[in-house]
Amino acid sequence: MSDDIFSGKIAFMYPAKMDGKRLQPTLNFYQKNNSLHMLMGIAFVDLNPESSYIVIMKVFSSIGTELLSSELGGIPPDQIDPVMKTSFLKVNMFLTVDFPGECTFQCELIQMLQKTLDSKSVIFNVFMEDANGQA
Repeated sequence: MSDDIFSGKIAFMYPAKMDGKRLQPTLNFYQKNNSLHMLMGIAFVDLNPESSYIVIMKVFSSIGTELLSSELGGIPPDQIDPVMKTSFLKVNMFLTVDFPGECTFQCELIQMLQKTLDSKSVIFNVFMEDANGQA
């Protein structure tokens, strides 16, 4: 099959935290001791199971500081459903946020190391906790 018939899209993304063994979508995170642990769920549709994809992620603080810039190793072909042409990634992140407020997560889907297929952004809140656990 030709790559031209697959558009490759980011279907949705959501910030989350672990609740036991489940991802719990959330918009509000609390940074404690200058450290923030969060996860990002990212779903993809219309992928070619025989093609190579790279995912580039960036996180920016509320004042525009780049907190994370990362290129994932890609979406392994065996992680793309051959019938549905979909895949899902769970990204585990540890961040130090310089200023409370709205942070932005950006994701870019690239095919064959050259062609940007899609990009999306989501916003989430970060609050600072003091030594007593108060926001």
